[in-house]
Amino acid sequence: MCNRLMREDWTSSTKEPLSHEQVAEWYTRLILHISRSVPRLEQICVAHDYPFFFRGIKKPGEGEMTVTECSLSELDRDFEFPGGLLH
Repeated sequence: MCNRLMREDWTSSTKEPLSHEQVAEWYTRLILHISRSVPRLEQICVAHDYPFFFRGIKKPGEGEMTVTECSLSELDRDFEFPGGLLH
């Protein structure tokens, strides 16, 4: 379960900066928590550090979202969400 809705940039115990893997894990837990709370949700994007964001997509028939890290610069013209953020 996701206990925090605000990400810290350091660990609670050692005050060391979070690794990229720890940050990605936090966003994954957040997106999966939201997805479980809203079962009909098909896509969600959460902004990270511009131009990067984390995207969750649930395909028809799948029980859980697949979460990936993306960059706005990598989106192709046919990708509608969150491509509208570029305009």
